[in-house]
Amino acid sequence: MVARVGASHEAAIDADILHFSRLGLDAVRLSFWGDWEASDAKGNLIDNDHLRLLDYLVWQAGRAGIYMLLSPIVTYDASWPDAMERPRSGFSSVFKKEQLGLDPEAIAAQANYLGQILDHRNRYSGTAYKDDPAILAIEPVNEPFHHPEQFAKSVAYINTLVSAIRKTGCTKPVFYNVSEKMAIADAVGASRADGATFGWYPTGLMAGHTLTGNFLPLVDDYSAMRDARLQKKAKLVYEFDAPDLLYSYMYPAMARTFRRGGIQFATMFTYDSLPLAAGNLEFQTHYLNLVCTPHKAISLMIAAEVFRRIPRGSDFGAYPDNMHFGPFHIDDAADLSEMVSDDALLYSNDTRSRPRDPSHLRRIAGCGSSPLVEYEGNGCYFLDRVDAGAWRLEVYPDAVYVDDPFAEPKVGRDATRLLWRKRKMAVQLQDIGSDFYVNDLLSAGSTSRARQGVADVRPGVYLLAKRNGPMVAGIADKYIAMPEKPQEIALRHEPPPAVTAGEPWKITAAIAATDPVSVTLRLQPQGIPSANIAMSERHADTYEVEVDPSLMRRGLLEYAITVRAVGNVVNFPASAVNWHTQVLAQDDPLLLFDPARDREKLMFAGDSWGHISRIDSAEGKPALRINPAGSEEDVCCQWSVMEFQDLLQRGQRHEVRLHAIARAKRGECTVVMIERDSSAWGATLSVPTEWSELRVSLKDFSRVRAAQLPRGYPRDCIPYWRTQPNQSGEARGLQLSQTQHIQFVVAGMGARIEIRSLQIL
Repeated sequence: MVARVGASHEAAIDADILHFSRLGLDAVRLSFWGDWEASDAKGNLIDNDHLRLLDYLVWQAGRAGIYMLLSPIVTYDASWPDAMERPRSGFSSVFKKEQLGLDPEAIAAQANYLGQILDHRNRYSGTAYKDDPAILAIEPVNEPFHHPEQFAKSVAYINTLVSAIRKTGCTKPVFYNVSEKMAIADAVGASRADGATFGWYPTGLMAGHTLTGNFLPLVDDYSAMRDARLQKKAKLVYEFDAPDLLYSYMYPAMARTFRRGGIQFATMFTYDSLPLAAGNLEFQTHYLNLVCTPHKAISLMIAAEVFRRIPRGSDFGAYPDNMHFGPFHIDDAADLSEMVSDDALLYSNDTRSRPRDPSHLRRIAGCGSSPLVEYEGNGCYFLDRVDAGAWRLEVYPDAVYVDDPFAEPKVGRDATRLLWRKRKMAVQLQDIGSDFYVNDLLSAGSTSRARQGVADVRPGVYLLAKRNGPMVAGIADKYIAMPEKPQEIALRHEPPPAVTAGEPWKITAAIAATDPVSVTLRLQPQGIPSANIAMSERHADTYEVEVDPSLMRRGLLEYAITVRAVGNVVNFPASAVNWHTQVLAQDDPLLLFDPARDREKLMFAGDSWGHISRIDSAEGKPALRINPAGSEEDVCCQWSVMEFQDLLQRGQRHEVRLHAIARAKRGECTVVMIERDSSAWGATLSVPTEWSELRVSLKDFSRVRAAQLPRGYPRDCIPYWRTQPNQSGEARGLQLSQTQHIQFVVAGMGARIEIRSLQIL
């Protein structure tokens, strides 16, 4: 993909390694598809461009002080998701994944290959991989197919891989996967492997869109890491992420849980290389890059500090009691993770937290504003103390999400636009004073002066100094971001399905425009003349306006937005059809589930998956079909109702109505409301064999269990049912205003249920 966008692989590696160092990361996992692309059917290593680039990456990472876990056998087709038709020469193209642990020829090929790649001498450093001090450990096979039912053969296979590594003289620890199927822990525990590896994707994979809500309750624990069968083994996390999320509070929470499980090394999968990051052209379900996802990148930086500052085995309890731990704090409502210590202040979003004594600080990194730095932009920035009265400042461009990064990736489609805009930054650091000098290190000789602590900065590198004198020796001025270039105006706005009549409505839009812009909202309320209303930039690149209640008339409300820049006027939406939303009275029925509208948001748990189909009936309307036949577990379906938060907080609603039918026999469907803190409240309705509108009072909702959705990976390590929070709220009943997700639950082996709508009124 790097080649397809016309970029240099070496330049991409250089940029990414620089950014890893900037974030304070000191671990990288190398998934090398040599089993597909750099070997033959017998496991003989082929010296080609793939191996050359691995050499280059290992060399550069080692020079940067980054330690590596080498996984030389990946098992999955190297061409995914692009160019699946390309021929492959390696042994994994000959043997199926499930053969690798049992077939003697496949095992011999792997042993041969492992020996040759560890003996391989890096062409840049001159050091063999087996001797490279920066290659910390070996995980010979990524996500192997486990055969726990064949204990002796499994132990023998693992020991064969370890022996192949040891025969080269390599003494590095060898790790083997357990989380793909925890039953293999017996064999791993009995093997000569030094350690076990775990993966974790608690929010599932491949939702196809950005997920919303509070996901902290999903990452309280990972009990499999404390499995007694592995108590004598070292443990690491080879892959983790919170897929399909743009939030910046998850990584430190996951790191906290890793430390509780005794994990010593963890690597997030996967980082978007700089040339690909604007379009998220690598793995669709993952999105992380310092420049293009700055809030998430700072969150990962904080997670790395969790590993350094929180002792292994530390237990901070369950949500919400574990949101403060050591010098760390996470907050889903503010989309914030932060570290506040004597030496550092790190924050992924706006914070009011202040160090006890700022004079002891040595570094600040963040997005947004804090008591010590106020910044108008939304890119990340880094302040490092280099001497008394001198701080190095590094600023990155504004990053504006203009499309859903978790939608299908396409070359030429941007998920993020970068803006190189001059922004005001106020810095309050005692040792440089309020009228400090601002030396632009990328423009030699360019010096300005702050007034009352406020300076104008563009993306780049600066020295902030109390005195205007000789530069502090040894200040690095290396800086890499995506090149500044003219771009068309882009806008992202998602119309809500409904808003409240007679109440003010705040409408927001993210706008990426290089030049200063004016933004106008064009409203067409039902029954009254249209109105043009100016929108203002309330936050970096985010424009908003509060619509007057007098314009919020019951009925269909159409609207559009016009953006004006220098010599350019663009109307949104781009199609001829305006955005629209329903303006509802407070006592109007609220349609919380519509199969046609919500089909892309649905996620399922259970052996038999529900799906949307057209019902063969006189109405011919779409319906959700939940078919539990053959499933011993209850079949659960979930979707987000975050876009209804404002409506759910207003007015008085008392009843839920479900329009449904049971096929073949009468069945039951439980409607479950899941609150922000993961409290689940449900009511079970008996569904007849003809289309019926079933009613239940909200007062009849009681505590129930809810499925852990999204259904995370690995399935073996994640309970099917989520843990309920503290039961002290039992007496209060369901809080509709806190509801974020809804589930339909149909009993395993039950009747097939079809649902046309869920309303609340």
